Amino acid sequence: ALSTSELVADLQRLKAGETAQIPIYSFAANARVQNQSIPQCIPRGTRGVLLVEGLMVLHDEALRQQMDVRVYVDCDEDTRFMRRLARD
Repeated sequence: ALSTSELVADLQRLKAGETAQIPIYSFAANARVQNQSIPQCIPRGTRGVLLVEGLMVLHDEALRQQMDVRVYVDCDEDTRFMRRLARD
């Protein structure tokens, strides 16, 4: 299940220089790894790029509003299949 509201809240925390608990996802199990996360913090005033990727990240308006730049990458079916094969 998508946790878009949680992602939006985490992005707001990170952009504010606060810590967010980033969940770990297992593609093999097709689920989050229970009771495990990676604490992340981007100190206030840090300049750089925070990359958010995924199939549905451009779908939700609240999530799009957190983004300064949005990029959609389209590739052919064979390339997508090979990426999934290597990932999983």
